[in-house]
Amino acid sequence: ARAREEAREAKAKAEDTKHKLVMAVKKGKALATERASLETALATKAAALAAAEATAEALRADAEVLAAARAAAETELAAARTQAEESRQAEKTDRSLVMAEAATETERARSEETERVRVEAEERAKNSAEEAGLRAEELRRKLAGAVKKGKAAMAEKERLEAEAK
Repeated sequence: ARAREEAREAKAKAEDTKHKLVMAVKKGKALATERASLETALATKAAALAAAEATAEALRADAEVLAAARAAAETELAAARTQAEESRQAEKTDRSLVMAEAATETERARSEETERVRVEAEERAKNSAEEAGLRAEELRRKLAGAVKKGKAAMAEKERLEAEAK
């Protein structure tokens, strides 16, 4: 009875040990599965971290490219502003030249008009002088004729007076 009792206890112990062993194996498998799952999650997170770092590096590179593009655009803008200012100055200079040209043209036209008026005045004066000379000549001839007639008349008077005496 005792041996049976011991056998039963030994059997119960063996069953208990077998059960513990099965449970330990199951627990070990569960732990191994959990470990594999955690390792997979860790690998996934490491890959995500590497991807995020690569993205951050790409963004830094993009930011550098954008900064360089911005600097180039600002340089172009400054050049365009300079060119616009030079263009405005050139327009002012052109307007000044056009105004100076117009003033020169006006002065030239005024000089031409003055010259034309002077030539006309000289022509009129010349014509007037010629006319005055012609009139003077005509008057001298008339005067000479009148003097001749006067002398002839005096001579006629003297002759008549002489005859009358």
